[in-house]
Amino acid sequence: MIGKQYVKILKICALTLILPIVLLEMISRWLVWEPQGYTFTGTDRQRFSATAIGDWVPNQDAVWIDRLEYPYYIHINSDGFRNIDNLNPKSKKVLVLGDSQTFGLYISSQDIWTQTAERIINAKYSDSVQLLNTALPGSTITDHLEYIRNKAHLLKPDVVLLTVYQNDIFDLAKS
Repeated sequence: MIGKQYVKILKICALTLILPIVLLEMISRWLVWEPQGYTFTGTDRQRFSATAIGDWVPNQDAVWIDRLEYPYYIHINSDGFRNIDNLNPKSKKVLVLGDSQTFGLYISSQDIWTQTAERIINAKYSDSVQLLNTALPGSTITDHLEYIRNKAHLLKPDVVLLTVYQNDIFDLAKS
């Protein structure tokens, strides 16, 4: 008889202690869930491409969700640049190299600073100018020099603009 009561007490304890813990775990996972970073879906986002002058896979038009709270619109033109428009042969070309600050991480394509600067310049001056954003998050000054050596000559830019942040200078000093 004592054995049956003991089993009954153990079942009650298990239900009153374990069940709430399991429920709390499930609820906390649901509340704090965040999608994992970029998951490969069969389509590369970025790679060195012999067919594109920029280093992004050409013709991307999508909303990227790297973090649930920051979905953003990405447009990569047919030449592999993070630009809305394709190359205009009549425009002066400004090649813009940089990292995530220049790329505009978590910012929609129409709102990145290169697009805004291009709109302001073209509204103020009669010459058409294109700021070609080939920035890659996480890239370094060394990466930009390699891009200039390998691909910039294909574009024949009128100006090359290297945008850096202080961490880029410190990283360069370490190497």
